[in-house]
Amino acid sequence: VYKRQGVSIALSLLASLAVSDGSGLEFPANLHGTWDASADACQLEYSDYRIEIAKSKMIYWESSGTPEQVYSASANETWIDLIMAGEEQAWKSKLRLVLSDSDQILFVEDIAIPEQDYFKTVWFYHRCPSSDDTKGKNAKN
Repeated sequence: VYKRQGVSIALSLLASLAVSDGSGLEFPANLHGTWDASADACQLEYSDYRIEIAKSKMIYWESSGTPEQVYSASANETWIDLIMAGEEQAWKSKLRLVLSDSDQILFVEDIAIPEQDYFKTVWFYHRCPSSDDTKGKNAKN
């Protein structure tokens, strides 16, 4: 059993989840889109809080991640290992993503990786309307 900040997660639970591994990994389709702090933030030209989740990439303000492993716990909960890159650095990240029943709120939690600096981080995102006005704003290439 893995314990971190009072939370216990049985590793056997993770082993029983639907696991994708190897090339061609994708984020679940219900997570695709542009997400930001609020509906008002979605209207801004730029937002350093905004994330974009595409088929095989998660784009932040100054970094991006591609899936290395995907664990689907349920239709609304996904655990994902990412290979991250940004600002001339590379690192790994492990996230827990939980989508609200309305599909409009996304909870993202950073999960500790052994032997890597860890700062507990939790975000709440609002789904931005599909629009060319918000898509691609964080992409710097």
